[in-house]
Amino acid sequence: MRLHEFNDEGIEVLRVEGDVDMHFSPVLRSVLKGKAKCRCRALVLDLAGVAFIDSTGLAGIIEYLRESATFGGEFCVTGLNEHVRSVFEIVRLDKALPIFTDSKTARDALAKHCVPIPPERLFIPSAPPDPGGRSDQPGVSKGKM
Repeated sequence: MRLHEFNDEGIEVLRVEGDVDMHFSPVLRSVLKGKAKCRCRALVLDLAGVAFIDSTGLAGIIEYLRESATFGGEFCVTGLNEHVRSVFEIVRLDKALPIFTDSKTARDALAKHCVPIPPERLFIPSAPPDPGGRSDQPGVSKGKM
């Protein structure tokens, strides 16, 4: 697996080539953790050069999706071949993450803040806990009994 990073007018692009499997997904996960740590505002993960991805690679992507939701980062994936797309569809990641056909289209959408909201958002930042122990649901109390 090879990674190529670049910045296109404030939009981070991470281009991946090769198989993303248990041997190489720790590298991808580490790079994505670094992007989350610096609170990357907009990230395109270009998988056009990826022929195979396994559950460890998907886990790294899902972790970044969760982390980026906590700070309002925009994240999308591009360039899925037929096999990789079918893997995304099986785990329904195609419903939770914006997927574009190519990197340029994704970068243009991010630049214009026109990235569609996926129909199934996996990670929505939660509201801070209510210090009074009250719940938004009638008849439910989070306080001590």
